[in-house]
Amino acid sequence: MQSVNTYSSINKYLQRVVNEAINLLPKSLPCRVLEVNGNKVRVERLLKNNNIIGFVDNVPIVRAIYYSYPIKAGDLGVLIPSDYPVVNYVDNNLLQAKEMRTNSDGMGYMFFPLAPTQTDFLQNNEAFEIYSLDGLTSIIIDNDKIQIKDNASGDDEGDNNNILIDKNGINILDTNKNNIVMNSDGISVTDVNENNIIFNSDGINITDKNDNKITLSSSGVTVEDKNRNVIEMGTTSVKINNNLEVLQ
Repeated sequence: MQSVNTYSSINKYLQRVVNEAINLLPKSLPCRVLEVNGNKVRVERLLKNNNIIGFVDNVPIVRAIYYSYPIKAGDLGVLIPSDYPVVNYVDNNLLQAKEMRTNSDGMGYMFFPLAPTQTDFLQNNEAFEIYSLDGLTSIIIDNDKIQIKDNASGDDEGDNNNILIDKNGINILDTNKNNIVMNSDGISVTDVNENNIIFNSDGINITDKNDNKITLSSSGVTVEDKNRNVIEMGTTSVKINNNLEVLQ
């Protein structure tokens, strides 16, 4: 009769039970962003040597209230177990990736992005964003621009008040499409009715929505209506359609 090592059998049994219990515990997992959809991401879970094990969809992003870095595909982060919202956790992460079931609801996890640090991870965060408490106003600062956005209407589909400062100059646009542009060419002001005023090295040019124009320059004043009738007022004379000249 074969002898049985009772102590060894009990020890192996206890070890197996403990390991199974540990494997059932929720774990924080390193991950990489595959896709950003609003305030949620789709990520792939990472193992050592950059191997992956399964995917998780629609994971809510943990963001700071006032500031954050923009999250994009390729960014690294951590999946944090959460009880909200939760019905079940994703399958045992020790299984092979091909056996993993995709969690289409991201239940049980929150995505915590990793800020750029001097670690083995290489993050390419290109901007810094500051948000107002209500989330409607933001300031974006990066290597190319400073941008201030304000969704005054609070409507995601609505237009924003926007100030953009970059190498091309300053562009101010409000929700009513009134626009001010300041750059190397001068200053341009356009209102919601498409009336336009341009200040540049040549003078001042005023055009209304009906294409009536007034030009003020070093040569004098030129008035042109939409029918192309022209009055030119110079320092010594006034011309009307180039046919009549009145000397001053």
